[in-house]
Amino acid sequence: MAIIGILSVILLKTYTWITQMTFRVQQTKNVHQEALHLAQVMQNFADNNAIDFSAYTWLATTQWIVDALYLKGKDGTLSFYMTGDCASPVISGNLVLTWKCWIEMVQSWEVIPLTEINRVNIRNLAFKIIPFASSDDYLQKDVPCPNNDYLHCVQKPGFWLLLDAYGINYGTQWTNRVHIPLQLFF
Repeated sequence: MAIIGILSVILLKTYTWITQMTFRVQQTKNVHQEALHLAQVMQNFADNNAIDFSAYTWLATTQWIVDALYLKGKDGTLSFYMTGDCASPVISGNLVLTWKCWIEMVQSWEVIPLTEINRVNIRNLAFKIIPFASSDDYLQKDVPCPNNDYLHCVQKPGFWLLLDAYGINYGTQWTNRVHIPLQLFF
């Protein structure tokens, strides 16, 4: 009886551990899928549109880091930003469960969510705009990139997408803590 009891306890602990790890793997998979979907959507719009520099009049003061991205081109005028309750997380007892934030796109006054709140939550969304140097500015300089400042004399503009993606049950216990910092360049 004692041997059967010990084996039962070991089997129960193993089963519990396996179910926790399976749940964590599923959450990780969901976060990765949402990040991949977001990357594909952003790449599609970056390929067909250009950065709308006229929407940014204060970029130099923020080190070219902004909280909303404005694109203009074939698809019209687009904007991407984070929305939801990002400042205060949902708290249950002593546990921080999660933030309820997601990324939205506005196209022709239509708001389109780009991340699914039931699969992933977003925090710390930022865009780093890579400025555009015109061909005339680039060619008229004696030294093409003074002080080897290649970032500010590139010929084509681009942007970095920076964010933290969290599993929807991030704070409930350690096995649910899925957090992926994401950096993508377009």
